[in-house]
Amino acid sequence: MYILGINAFYHDTSACLMKDGKVLSLVEEERFTRQKHASHTFPHNAIKFCLQQAGIKLQDIDHIAYYIDQNLFIRKPWRFQPYFNKLIWTPWKFFGALYLFKQNDKEVLKLGEEAKAKVHFIEHHLTHAASAFYGSDYKKANILTLDGRGELITSYFGYGDGSELHKIGEVPLPHSVGVTYTAITDFLNFRPNDGEGKVMGLAPYGKDKFRKEFDKIIWPTKDGFRTNPKYIWGHIEEWGRGKARWYTKDTVKLLGKPRTNEDPINNHYEHIAASMQKKTEDIGLHMAKLLYEKTGYKNIVLAGGVALNAKMNGLIAQQDFIDNIYIQPAATDSGAAMGAAMVVYNKLTGKRPEPIEHVYLGPESSDEEIKKVLDKCKVKYKKVKDIAGETAELLAKGKIFGWFQGRMEVGPRALGCRSILVDPSDREMVHKVNYYVKNRELWRPFALSMLYEDKDKYLVHGFKSPFMIMIDDVPKERQKEVIAGVHVDGTTRPQTLEKKHNPLYHKLISEFGKETGTPVLLNTSFNLAGEPIVMKPEEAIKDFFGSGMDYLAIGNYLVFK
Repeated sequence: MYILGINAFYHDTSACLMKDGKVLSLVEEERFTRQKHASHTFPHNAIKFCLQQAGIKLQDIDHIAYYIDQNLFIRKPWRFQPYFNKLIWTPWKFFGALYLFKQNDKEVLKLGEEAKAKVHFIEHHLTHAASAFYGSDYKKANILTLDGRGELITSYFGYGDGSELHKIGEVPLPHSVGVTYTAITDFLNFRPNDGEGKVMGLAPYGKDKFRKEFDKIIWPTKDGFRTNPKYIWGHIEEWGRGKARWYTKDTVKLLGKPRTNEDPINNHYEHIAASMQKKTEDIGLHMAKLLYEKTGYKNIVLAGGVALNAKMNGLIAQQDFIDNIYIQPAATDSGAAMGAAMVVYNKLTGKRPEPIEHVYLGPESSDEEIKKVLDKCKVKYKKVKDIAGETAELLAKGKIFGWFQGRMEVGPRALGCRSILVDPSDREMVHKVNYYVKNRELWRPFALSMLYEDKDKYLVHGFKSPFMIMIDDVPKERQKEVIAGVHVDGTTRPQTLEKKHNPLYHKLISEFGKETGTPVLLNTSFNLAGEPIVMKPEEAIKDFFGSGMDYLAIGNYLVFK
């Protein structure tokens, strides 16, 4: 039985193909269109790839699972009446959204007719919950989803038991951790729904000096949390046409002048970032403890855009009421396509899908395909017998590498297939990679890839962290050894790699360890500022020659300048 999962029309558009409960492929549309986050579009290219990867036609699909129950909006629009106000939806905005949702439904149903498959509309946070619990291998676990919003909900909390999901509660609009974080992202003059990671990276430079102010914006409750909508949901209604904002004029009165392009990042803005981050951590910890008190379960799984907050995840993992934690690696709406397919599979069979142990679910290029591109581009290259060994030797000499191997990762983190790699022992690599390669802010931190068997040497808590979305502390005696991957607060965002998931990357790190004595690499995603991670050889070559990388290891070929 083939199930096609789809996320479309909002952001992080994606497609997933599942066969008999196993995810065969999951890929974001942005990788094909090169529009980061692929907003307001249908994943035609992603669907085409999923079918080609499996060697099937659209007519072989049995069921189509859509990541949001737009029918709720269309069938029962009166349920949205409480949100008819200047802060969220004015009537003209409501009817515009109603029209758009109807058009979206037509596109999905049209695909179902063409495939002769049944179309299922799944509630948004249910797809997040399913992707988190079924993605893990836990028989029982608490489930927490946090994002901006999906239909009328911003958070789902419950538990999974065997193959069943049970909802304990939810947090409704307009109360949203995700939207609050996005409002502050906008306030700090970073791109909303993209620059939230910058806020998290900026936070350790500041102190929690705006706690009292943020207590007025968002706070925990006995049944979840609440926000004051007068500080978020600014949008166009308050600011005027062409000046849409996520924050409001009340936010400005509370926090001071928003940052502009002309304003440097100073202590004031660092402290705001720190307080927003601390408040997010407090809410995450509160929700995790709330679930434990209700179920007694010590396993927890997370999904939704806020689940990419690595600092929050690391703090949750440290609690004495948590034994194990699993964060769905494509935690944003891109993973909701997979969650939708999982829900449908469970409903049809009563079984739970296979867990998601790795993220290598996208396209790949053969050596033959790569060579054709290299020859067409007339670049200098050589074929090597041991690409991992030769790359490790050059990395040990301080060279900056583009690493393009195997099937592309899904999600925001490069995990050893589309990565930029350097020696983490050189502190100057932070400046070199940010300035000469990534073309981004010089204060942005980097992450470390290490072997799973060595995690207790380089991490204080030694969490299993295969997807690089959980912060851990680096022991002081080890910090100098991997200094380029250690943030100002002594933490790192590690990938703990098991050989079975990526043997070639595991070999590269092992060989680098033999060369240097440190089996750890600084790893960042293979892309330049503002663009998606590279997918094709042409894109890798373009970024290689358009930046300060020294070498490109692509398949079994070594490209140089």
